[in-house]
Amino acid sequence: MTDFSTIKGFNYFLKPDYSFSSWIDFDPDRAELELTRAKSHFPVINTIRVQLSWDVHNVHPERYLENFESLLSISDRLGLQVIPTLFSRCPAMGNIYADHFMPGWNWFTIRAEGNWSSIFDAYLTAFLTTYGRDKRINIWDLCNEPFPFAPGSYGQDGIPDAVKHIEQGEYDWLQRGYELCKSIGPDAPIGVSVLQDFGRPGLERVAGISDILLIHPYFVHDLDNELEKTAFLQMLDDYSALSAEVGKPMVATETCWPSDNDAWHVSNIRFTLSELKKRKIGWIGAKLHQSPGGREDLPGEPIRSDCSLRPGHDVFNEF
Repeated sequence: MTDFSTIKGFNYFLKPDYSFSSWIDFDPDRAELELTRAKSHFPVINTIRVQLSWDVHNVHPERYLENFESLLSISDRLGLQVIPTLFSRCPAMGNIYADHFMPGWNWFTIRAEGNWSSIFDAYLTAFLTTYGRDKRINIWDLCNEPFPFAPGSYGQDGIPDAVKHIEQGEYDWLQRGYELCKSIGPDAPIGVSVLQDFGRPGLERVAGISDILLIHPYFVHDLDNELEKTAFLQMLDDYSALSAEVGKPMVATETCWPSDNDAWHVSNIRFTLSELKKRKIGWIGAKLHQSPGGREDLPGEPIRSDCSLRPGHDVFNEF
């Protein structure tokens, strides 16, 4: 059985965009260069997480699978396994919006004539049948940060009445996708990466459609903020307790809040990864590598576009 507590790595966003154009215009030479640099700077890492795109599969499925195979081959040569993220609801890199899973909200769900979720079947089937038994993949992430319309509502004020039917529609969509993937029989476990805003209740919401629990623990405050630090550590303990109760492993598929302040970022990384290590939780850092022509408006990558490592950021190798 895989020891998921040993997972160490980064989210790798293909350049110059986050999902669509980067897969259509995939540059294998750039990917190999950036991932080779990553292994050079961070010899401890063994995994990357990548964002896939249903939209790209609709445009050019054969080319998409060829490009994904290229990335898997590059990663494998460097000793890196891959966590493919099939869908995302995060606005920064999302390719699925509410009208995609709410019946009758868009023309393609109307044309599906009642079987609206079937619009995703070809995409999921293509990836899971082709790569379901592939040992280069260690986790399937069904969806990145679902339920973004009501942050903080789980376990607090409850879900607002105005969005309860949307929340249920989204869960039904996730459940159907999970069941389809499981019917194909992949070797790697399937999970759903949840926003930390929801705490334990949010993770409980997807535990029944997850073989592995996937979390995004970000500590976004200064380390002398004892109140927020206590709350963050309690959240990790709550997550760990749930993992033990349901008998499912857990991995942080995003962590270490990005910042362009080197001193703050290094301290944040050391604090966060120390706490994850205490709880035997594998980790995937939020960002990896800037590139020329890439998105420079969202700082935080430890490797600069000139290939150099930011000061102090070899801290990742301590864990």
